[in-house]
Amino acid sequence: MNPVKVLHISDLHIESKPAKLYPIVPQSLDGISAQIRASKPDMVIVTGDLTCHGSCDREELEMAKAWLDGLGLPYMAIAGNHDLGPNSRRAKQHPGSECYDPHPFDTTHFARVFGTGVVESLDIGPCQIIGLNIRNGDPDNALALLENQLSAAKKPVIVFGHYPVVPVRDHGVLATFGFSDYIPDSVSQLRQLLTSHLQVKIYACGHVHVNSATPITRHCLQMSAGALGPGSSTYRSLVIDADGISYQTLFGGGPLGFWEHVAPGFDEPPEYQLGSIDERMGSISF
Repeated sequence: MNPVKVLHISDLHIESKPAKLYPIVPQSLDGISAQIRASKPDMVIVTGDLTCHGSCDREELEMAKAWLDGLGLPYMAIAGNHDLGPNSRRAKQHPGSECYDPHPFDTTHFARVFGTGVVESLDIGPCQIIGLNIRNGDPDNALALLENQLSAAKKPVIVFGHYPVVPVRDHGVLATFGFSDYIPDSVSQLRQLLTSHLQVKIYACGHVHVNSATPITRHCLQMSAGALGPGSSTYRSLVIDADGISYQTLFGGGPLGFWEHVAPGFDEPPEYQLGSIDERMGSISF
């Protein structure tokens, strides 16, 4: 069986013009499109926050879809908190960017624009890929659907979601930022599903705007892909063959830092956002 290549990108943060939240994004994404196409992946997976205000503004979701369609490559899109509000409390705190839709997932703007289900699964070469869209409290029954897919899996699995299930750093802002304010009532069950099914080799996520690789258990590695739009502008290449997965960090066209602009007192070395050498490249055996 021939190897297959999957590109994992995340956190594009596309917004209607004029861009206000992250003005660098249009230039960053324009510069990376040709690079993505030239790498000729078999699949592109984007793990959420495709937009800045898409949960409130369907036009931004349509802009993000147009950008992905323009790559001319097969892709799977997963919703982040800016694309599908995670809970009603955050909707009240962030009324312009995290609108919460209490109706079933398939009626949300995200599902209608991208034509996706709560849980999407496909076989790609020697591996199964599962995409997860989840909101706090799991009103869409995503976790039961995920469990069904994992229980039936006959191949090694990579699960793609937006939110990390364990902290990506052991100190600083990213020791606490991740899931606790977004899916606090659902993260423990999601983590338990990932750790109890030994065929899950990677849980690939976004949200944190850094390039990281953190073991969840001995058999499962949590991997975040940076933020291709506002930074840290990195993404992942995953090459999968019958023996396992090799992963490599690639650099986009935008800033390599992010948290120094939004976290007061941030003072960490570059590796805090870009990851160590071991986080940037490695391999996992089947």
